[in-house]
Amino acid sequence: LRGAAEIKNRYQTVLKLVPSWERAHFHFAKYLDSRLSEVGPPQGAENNIGSTIASNKLRHEYLIDSITHYGVALTLGEKHVYQALPRMLAMWLEFTSQTCSASDPEVYESQDQMNKIINSFASKIPEHVFYTALPQLISCVVHENEETSKNVALILRNV
Repeated sequence: LRGAAEIKNRYQTVLKLVPSWERAHFHFAKYLDSRLSEVGPPQGAENNIGSTIASNKLRHEYLIDSITHYGVALTLGEKHVYQALPRMLAMWLEFTSQTCSASDPEVYESQDQMNKIINSFASKIPEHVFYTALPQLISCVVHENEETSKNVALILRNV
């Protein structure tokens, strides 16, 4: 395969042909996650997920798509729960912990969209799956982002 666009198109073709294949969603999410780290941090930024992603539309797209496909994989099965769930939660919690200024509504919109995605998966992913990430969730009950904190509380109430 010659490039990222071609690989992404192949994954999307597989997902169109077999949308209920847990493994395809998981590996597509992993691929998007790897692309996220390959894009690299902006000039002068620290090397962590939140600052790497700040103010970059492509990074936001990779992050949101990756979280979405990890979530879909978890709704379809539990084979990859020990890899997909902690990674999905870590990406979500780290990105939404970033403060966004009024001059950068793109970050706020991405955080809002991510919280909506997680909110929808909170009811679709079986409750017992979240037991594996209980310590990770409990540590974020008091989160900097109010919507994220509400979503964490919702997940814990369901469990």
